[in-house]
Amino acid sequence: MNNLYIKPTLSTPLIDFKTTGNLYIEGISTPENVSEFYKQAFDWIKNFKSTKKDINFSMFFNYLNTSSTRMLVDLILNLKQLKEEGINVNFIWKYEDDDDDMLEMGEELELVTDIKFEFKRVVAE
Repeated sequence: MNNLYIKPTLSTPLIDFKTTGNLYIEGISTPENVSEFYKQAFDWIKNFKSTKKDINFSMFFNYLNTSSTRMLVDLILNLKQLKEEGINVNFIWKYEDDDDDMLEMGEELELVTDIKFEFKRVVAE
């Protein structure tokens, strides 16, 4: 199994999933075909499941459109399933200290998915 690295664009986030179990998504998510864009991430997680390694899933978004938010919920729920199967999964939501909208988005995702997030404030540069 290899790492998954997808470079960010103006409409898609960076995806950096490492075989160590460190999974990171960062940036803007407004892809035209959200299912197609995130398919690689879902496939990678499906394959990674067999390693039974701990997972740290870190998310840091500047903006998410509605379809990306739905896809992120599905991704979180996939990882929640692994947690329910006994794999240690940590969910980390990063947000810029002056971005109340992204903090609220993380709090809403935490409620919708019934998963406890660790919130980390990042000082804007």
